[in-house]
Amino acid sequence: MKEAKPVFKKENLLYEREEKEGYWTITSRLHPETRELIINPTAREILELADGSRTINEMVSDFISRYPDVAKEKIKVDIFKTLSSFTRLGIVEWVGDNPFLYRYEEPLNDGYSLSVAQEDNLRDIERFIKSMEDLSKVQEGIVSYKNPLIMQGEYSELVLRQKLFAFSEEFFLLRKDSKTKGMISISLPVHPKEFGATVKLVICPEKFLNDLFKYSRDYLPYLAVRDISKIEFYETNIEPVDSFLSDFILKAGFRKEAELKDEIGFGKDLTIYSLNYGKDFLDRVKEQRKKFI
Repeated sequence: MKEAKPVFKKENLLYEREEKEGYWTITSRLHPETRELIINPTAREILELADGSRTINEMVSDFISRYPDVAKEKIKVDIFKTLSSFTRLGIVEWVGDNPFLYRYEEPLNDGYSLSVAQEDNLRDIERFIKSMEDLSKVQEGIVSYKNPLIMQGEYSELVLRQKLFAFSEEFFLLRKDSKTKGMISISLPVHPKEFGATVKLVICPEKFLNDLFKYSRDYLPYLAVRDISKIEFYETNIEPVDSFLSDFILKAGFRKEAELKDEIGFGKDLTIYSLNYGKDFLDRVKEQRKKFI
């Protein structure tokens, strides 16, 4: 992975504007639903080094020589995170194969990382979900959401194993010290003529929710065994989500798609919010997936 050569594709920017103190505002042409992003001078410096002639290792060495007072590990994390994030946005491409398609892993600060669950994470996922089932145990600052259509026993060890084996639900994990600290799970459509994936579980510290959601949103189309065009989020009038999560999903680009009266019982209305992927982004995903399937 460290020998891969990234390339900053400036032509994949729909918009860019220089701000004060070296900051830049940009919009991805392939991922317009992310809206305007503000990047700091360090991220801009990383992108400028990504000209296709340097490996990741060489970029790390360059930054270490430029900033001798900064911890080497922090420099590595910053470079890996920046390249991973902008790869998902279509702003960075690669000479040869995209290394992040193999790993689906992204480091964060303070020893945390984002990853896609594998079968060997099964027991840890089950323990984590059980530890959060009783809402009275959820600490302040933790976002907790359970899809209102989840059935009792749906996250037992046996059913979890089936979900992972059949690729019917993807689990995106926030981890630290080999332990799950946060999770977003998204189920895939069952019928071949359905194209909406559905958020099932969200259990995550507030401060990492934005990172984990963006990671889940951007990698899901690469992982999905069926084509998807949107992510759906369900809420009922009986158990509305808390204000933090409600504000978050709207800021993330979800829009109210439908309000179904008495959908899950008399007096229990179901509201569906949807986040649609852009066609250019999905076309690019299909092209990239051909290299690895």
